[in-house]
Amino acid sequence: MNTINNSLIFLGTGAAEAIPAFFCRCGYCEHARKHGGKDVRSRSAFRLNENVHIDLGPDLFHQLVKTGLDVHDLTDVLITHTHSDHLNFFEMLLKDCAVVTNGNKPVRIYVSETAYSWATGMFRQCVLGDYANDEQGYKQWQQRFPITALPYYEPASIGGYTVTPLKGTHGGYGEGEIAANYLITLPDRRIFYYASDTGYFFEETFTYLEKVKLDILVMECTFGGDESRGDYVKGHLDLKNFNLVLDRLLANGTIDQGTKVYATHINHKHPLHHDQLQDAFDRTSPVSVIVAFDGMAIE
Repeated sequence: MNTINNSLIFLGTGAAEAIPAFFCRCGYCEHARKHGGKDVRSRSAFRLNENVHIDLGPDLFHQLVKTGLDVHDLTDVLITHTHSDHLNFFEMLLKDCAVVTNGNKPVRIYVSETAYSWATGMFRQCVLGDYANDEQGYKQWQQRFPITALPYYEPASIGGYTVTPLKGTHGGYGEGEIAANYLITLPDRRIFYYASDTGYFFEETFTYLEKVKLDILVMECTFGGDESRGDYVKGHLDLKNFNLVLDRLLANGTIDQGTKVYATHINHKHPLHHDQLQDAFDRTSPVSVIVAFDGMAIE
């Protein structure tokens, strides 16, 4: 078993369909099936430490087995948005089947203001599927998995981190939902921004970040080397638009050549396998960018 450092770990670096996508026989997916390695990507998730994660999707079991980790001590989950590759209540509720030694502490779930109504409604449906008409039972589940709405641009203290949700240009299942990207002050005072899912940032997000100097930037690059999507696209980034965001952040002073930048949330709908995408970033980006892979740790 490959046990790795317990903090700042890319558990999953794929998009909704993962790679290889299980219905797909495109060239990219066939390459991943044949060669494995860094081109096999589970659904996007990130581990800040044993207590705090960003997103929790359907591949949690696989991700933890691969890394030799567990979520026994998980207390807080920051959800970027409600799409099922980022939020899967069924995986969380399986804690009910576990043997725990820490007093069965609650797992607190944080969502954006625009996601709260949908998330609480879906949680109720998941629980009442097994406890129909059992309001007391449902209240007990609420206490074990409390859901909190985080206002955009307002810092909150979560699991020993200062966390500020900023707006990403991406939706979710909630009506009018806007994804939350998370600006996080780490215990060692480094400033970390996790920007997935998003397209080219809103002006208000760029403006907020003008007063910030990032030490670590993790940003999605869903469509990789797809050159057909135009400039300043919303929803998801590709290599070109990833670099356009970097250009703007550099101009604003939010990042510099010393900022550690990582690309994640990568799908199969483009021609560049992992090493090819890394080469493309090396040739085109204004700062050094590392293409992340499942199980990769940030030092």
